[in-house]
Amino acid sequence: DRRRVHGDFIGEWANSDKIKSMLNVPPQHQYVGCNDEMYANFSKDISESFAWQVEALLGKVKVLIYSGQDDIIVNTAGTNNWLSQAQYPPDMAANWANVKKQRWTIQGFPVGTVKINKNFYYAVVNKAGHLVPTDNPRSALDMLTRFINGDQNWTCLLYTSDAADDLLCVDLGGRRIIKKK
Repeated sequence: DRRRVHGDFIGEWANSDKIKSMLNVPPQHQYVGCNDEMYANFSKDISESFAWQVEALLGKVKVLIYSGQDDIIVNTAGTNNWLSQAQYPPDMAANWANVKKQRWTIQGFPVGTVKINKNFYYAVVNKAGHLVPTDNPRSALDMLTRFINGDQNWTCLLYTSDAADDLLCVDLGGRRIIKKK
């Protein structure tokens, strides 16, 4: 049973009355983490490519694609290969190959990399496999927060006087200070 692999703490949380009320979920609905019937219904989709749908969104809405560094199901190398060949809108196409990867840090500790081109974000999460939020919840939350906030600079070091003099961004125990030029 796949549910035992990661415990059912997510199910317990999602099915609590408090969370259902906050998310406006009807009380009779139950969250089920691994549903074999649902998996069977979507099994045909596993071998289908949906790249064209993602490509259609680029340039129109914010898009975040992320990979767990240790994911053996949807491996990072395969995602990198697809992204290098994706059909980007004209204003993004020439830029993707030239966009530099940023080292992504939380309180000065490296947790992955990110590549940002306008409204398109691609993050690789260290110490995570296929289930990034389960494997590395702190990094997953930080990634989603930065994406939602539209952060362009994901590299912040812990405060030192040298770092404060040299960097655009300094992390003071979880609070990022963006320095103006």
